[in-house]
Amino acid sequence: MLKTRIEHAQSQVRRRRRRGLSRDWRKFGEKWRGSKAAALGANLVGAIGCILGNKHVMTHGARAPLFLTFMGYLLIVLYHQLQRTRNIGIAPVFDVEGAQLPPYRPPTKVVVALVLLTATAPSLANASLMFNSVGFTQLSKVLTTPSIAFIERARGHGHPLDAPRLLSMVFIHVGVYVASVADVTLNRTGCLVALANVCVTARYKTAWSSASRDAIARRRATRAAHEAAQTLALDERAAVRELVEHTLPWAAAALIPFIVFFEAAALRNMVATYDALAYARLFCIAVLGAWTSATGYMVIGRLSALTHQVLGQFKMACLLLGSYVVLGADLNRQQLGGASLTMASIVLYTRCTLAQRRRLEARRRGEGGRIVEQRAQRFARNVLVATPLRRVGGG
Repeated sequence: MLKTRIEHAQSQVRRRRRRGLSRDWRKFGEKWRGSKAAALGANLVGAIGCILGNKHVMTHGARAPLFLTFMGYLLIVLYHQLQRTRNIGIAPVFDVEGAQLPPYRPPTKVVVALVLLTATAPSLANASLMFNSVGFTQLSKVLTTPSIAFIERARGHGHPLDAPRLLSMVFIHVGVYVASVADVTLNRTGCLVALANVCVTARYKTAWSSASRDAIARRRATRAAHEAAQTLALDERAAVRELVEHTLPWAAAALIPFIVFFEAAALRNMVATYDALAYARLFCIAVLGAWTSATGYMVIGRLSALTHQVLGQFKMACLLLGSYVVLGADLNRQQLGGASLTMASIVLYTRCTLAQRRRLEARRRGEGGRIVEQRAQRFARNVLVATPLRRVGGG
């Protein structure tokens, strides 16, 4: 009898431990899925899958990247509409369950600028690929990073680049140059299109970052006014998502003229030759494109445009090294060395960024502490001056 009671008590303890462990894992999962690291990882995986899928469908006659981008935008809009009306949530990286505040409507001029840039940037990227080789297009992206850094610094956004971050960024682009220089062909029209693509892409990413930052600030102010209890991550996701909901429908409509101009012949060929399986493959690639676009907006809005650009260089290095290790691709030592240098430099850049952020936060806390101490001393002096001294004792 005693042995049975002991075994029952032990089973109860084990059951409580399992319940507590599952609860801890559930809390960790809820915290992780809304974190910035989850957005970075989701965008990295989705972008690599999207690039491989695009390469697959383009080798089978579907040379219509703008049409795939258009389908991705439509899928994002459809998903948001279904979640709002039917409460369907299957993508926790940008879902906003529990948002308690009234919706935010961005200014009209911000929406118009974002719509034009969101439609023009992929169109110019497609035109750059049409007039240039893949290596030159990848190499031209090296100019996008300093352009983004210059625009953000000129507008007073983001942390300034200290010497370690700047040096690691130089090494990143040296690695990209070494890996891409073997496949570079130059022509005047291609150079002009690539230059326009660099300028528009830099402005496109910084505009999204600036608009997302303003939307997040407004949402925090609204939350403070309504005294609603929400986490910072939920505020950020909700603000970026509201900006996407107001922009992407019009951006998809603005893409239609570019699709007609660039890809009308390719679309006619697809309609004439594709079967049901080919359309299914095309839909899967569009889903991957929608995932990549949505998580990319989260990365730009919650982190920065510069982080998203460096993540793009990391994707390139992952693709080169992954194709060599997993698929046995025929890469020379120069390409492998450049991809390896890019990967190592990005790791170094991440460490330098985190170290700079810790230093800035420590300095901010120190300055805050000194300000509080100075205010306390000033208050004490004012009290001593305003309060007359009392005599102790008689006379």
